[in-house]
This record gives sequence, C-alpha cells and structure tokens, in this order.
Amino acid sequence: MDEMGNYEPHWMPLQEVTWEMEVKKLGGDRKLKNEKSKRAEKIMLVLSTILLFAFIPQIASAAVDNTPPDITDKGSREAHGEYCKTIEIFDNESGVKKVEIIKVDNAGRTYIEPKKGWDVKLNGSKKIYKWRRRDCPKNVTIDIVYKKKTKPITIKVKAMNGDGYWSKQKTITNPAIPEFTTIAIPVAAILGLVFLFSRRKR
Repeated sequence: MDEMGNYEPHWMPLQEVTWEMEVKKLGGDRKLKNEKSKRAEKIMLVLSTILLFAFIPQIASAAVDNTPPDITDKGSREAHGEYCKTIEIFDNESGVKKVEIIKVDNAGRTYIEPKKGWDVKLNGSKKIYKWRRRDCPKNVTIDIVYKKKTKPITIKVKAMNGDGYWSKQKTITNPAIPEFTTIAIPVAAILGLVFLFSRRKR
C-alpha cells in the first residue's frame, strides 16, 4: 500500500512467474503419472487374479495322480518255502498307499514286499495294508500261500495310490498245483503204452 492507503499490485519478474508455472506443471505431471501407475497396478492385479483362478484347476489336475494302481496276476510260484499265489501292484506316479486283500478260498498266510513300513488291519477275511511313511512304494509284490496245493486259490484285491484313487476290485483265481504223483502216474502210463505198442510191431 502507498502513503494514501491505496493498494499497489505486487509485480513479479517474468522469469519468476515462468519458474513457478513450470514447478506447478511438473507437480501436476508427477501426480498424473502416479495416478496412471496406480491404475495400471490395479488392472494388472485384476488380470493376474483372473488368470490364476482360470489355471488353478489345470495346475491341480496336473499335480494329482488320478490313475489308480495297476494290479497284475503273476501266477503261482514257490516262495518263502511254500507254494504261493503272486500279485504285483504298480504305480509309477504317487506310489501305492493302501492294499486291500479279501481271502475268498484256500488262501493262507500273506507276504508283502517291501516288508517294513505298513500298518496292518484285519477285518474277518479282509486284510488292509496302509503305508505309514511319506514316500509310497512304486512297486508292491504280494505272495499268498495256498492252504492246500491240490485246491484252487481265489482272492479279491484292490489298491489305492498316494493321491487317494482306488483301483477296481479284481478277483483272481489260480488252479491247484498238481503234486508229483498226480503227474508221474499218467506219464508212466503213457510211456508204458508206447512201450507195449512198439513191442507188438516187432
């Protein structure tokens, strides 16, 4: 204000005015960039969430072994000092977690390989083996002893893999194992007939 009380305008040099405008503009640009950056981050977050939920089922299904173990009848053999029915259970992915055996007819003691690592539960004629360790075995061999070699053996088997998928129950029957005398007598009779016919021809 002057001596008379009148207001005198404050004149700012042109250079200072220009500088002040540039600072304001720069601040506005930064604010705009920050807003754009935040919007881009939000958009990326939304897109990432959508993609994640879209691919979760595929990732989960790829990680889970939904193929049950394969059960193979290996016939009869002499093992553990006895005649046995042999079964092989195989799962190359998550391994074999449980085995359920039902002894239907003429089935005696059961041998399982690997021997250690199983919890065994008995329920009548049903025997359940559960693997208690972390890594399940890929291959399990079971030998079931014939109670009587002269009778057929029948069992029912199913198995579960490490991810909880059960195979269908498989019924396996193997014929009786003939004793030496039951084989030797017919063979001797045939050889005797051959000998007689050969002498008659002479």
